[in-house]
Amino acid sequence: MPLASPSACVVIKGVPQGTTAGDLERILQDYGEVRVRMGRHDRLEGARGIGPCFVEFASVDLAQAFVEGSIADFEVRPPPRPRSAAR
Repeated sequence: MPLASPSACVVIKGVPQGTTAGDLERILQDYGEVRVRMGRHDRLEGARGIGPCFVEFASVDLAQAFVEGSIADFEVRPPPRPRSAAR
C-alpha cells in the first residue's frame, strides 16, 4: 500500500478532556495560524473524553515542521487491545 501524500492536516489523539481549540491554537502559535477542529467521543458508547483533534496548518511544510519538531514530546502507544467477549 503506498503512503499517502503529505498533508497540511495533522490528527492529534489523546487530548485531555477540557482542552479547547483555543488552548491548542495557543500551544501551536509558533507554527503560524492554525485551524483546530475538536473531535468528540460522545457518539461512541462507553468512550470518554475528547476524540481526535484535527489541526490544519497553513502549509504542508509547517505541518511537517510541527510533527518533526514535536515527536519527542508525544507518547507513541499501540492501540488498545479489544476486550474479550464474556463467556
